Amino acid sequence: MKKNLVIVMCVAFTQVCTAQLKVQSNGNIVAYTGTTAPTGIAKFNIIGSTFGTGLSVSSPSLNSAAVGVSSYLYSNYGVSGSFIGISGSVAAGPNGSTTAIGVRGITEYCSTGKNYGVYGIISFVNGAGILGATYGNSYPVLTDKYAGYFAGNVNITNLLTVNTTTYTSDIRYKTNIQPLVKQDVLKLNPVIYNYQQRFIPAADSLGNDIEIPVFDEKSQLFRKKHYGLIAQEVQEIYPDLVYKDADGYLSVDYVGIMPLLIQAVKEQQTQIEQLQRVISGENILRSDTSTSEISRVATPTVLSCKLYQNAPNPFSQRTQIKVYVAADIQKAHLTIYDLQGKQLKQLAVTQKGESAIEISGSEFSAGIYLYALIADGKEIDMKRMILTE
Repeated sequence: MKKNLVIVMCVAFTQVCTAQLKVQSNGNIVAYTGTTAPTGIAKFNIIGSTFGTGLSVSSPSLNSAAVGVSSYLYSNYGVSGSFIGISGSVAAGPNGSTTAIGVRGITEYCSTGKNYGVYGIISFVNGAGILGATYGNSYPVLTDKYAGYFAGNVNITNLLTVNTTTYTSDIRYKTNIQPLVKQDVLKLNPVIYNYQQRFIPAADSLGNDIEIPVFDEKSQLFRKKHYGLIAQEVQEIYPDLVYKDADGYLSVDYVGIMPLLIQAVKEQQTQIEQLQRVISGENILRSDTSTSEISRVATPTVLSCKLYQNAPNPFSQRTQIKVYVAADIQKAHLTIYDLQGKQLKQLAVTQKGESAIEISGSEFSAGIYLYALIADGKEIDMKRMILTE
């Protein structure tokens, strides 16, 4: 009687659930929905599901360590091919689900801090504990051990903490190598800012549309000030250092800016050294009409002449240089040099006493220049002016 009751209950349960379980002749077990049993392709094969879950394991009252789903494969040495412990694959058509996840791991309520959604370990041989790859980059051959290896772009929306950081810079990875020329890094405008909260569309466990904040507003990353550049401004000067993502947002390659800063410092140091040589007299200033050295031996009449600092300084459009030439001076001129001591321009000073000479910035490129007052072949004084863009 009890046996018959059990059979009746099993039949009723099967009809309600509209699912069937079949043991095939080869020993495979197939669980499926529908009226026709499919061909089994695994020892235990689940085909279709009324509730959308292929396999569900639930044990809510455990009091000790347990594993929800465990898979272990062992192959003999020398056997080739791919062996996969657990495989998750989702193929959602154009009109299918808004969320497709191959493997999902969620953990919660563990007070020890040992909570891992996905835990991957690599041991003994080269490989990766966790491999992430975009299509076309799957299964790379790794020649070292990596906790995580990513072949493709990686997007991090919150704080990334690392102990050491290196960037691939081997010459064997590079081509079309060229030296950097004069840099315009001084045109960049550093700013201080806070992150603005953003939201990304997602779906909850019931399939409802929700929005998830990118930043934890209690985190240090969101609350602290940050220092950087505006990508749109960098793009105008160095377009190769700015990248655009699929949503049109711009990012800056800050590592690529470092060589530009080094080159700018080198250029500045070269100018400083050249200026020091000019001031110390290593570069001999020559007039436009004579190859003889300009004498620094001054007579009382020459000593009364004066050269003033240009104003404004620095300048971008125009500047004025005031001079005073004694009445007894026969010939005087104002000469402009670059930092190498090369004469660029010579202007005759015909007015005795105090006068002003106007210099147009359009005649020169931005940089540092020297100008000197020469009276009767004697150098009166030399000063520096700065032309900006």
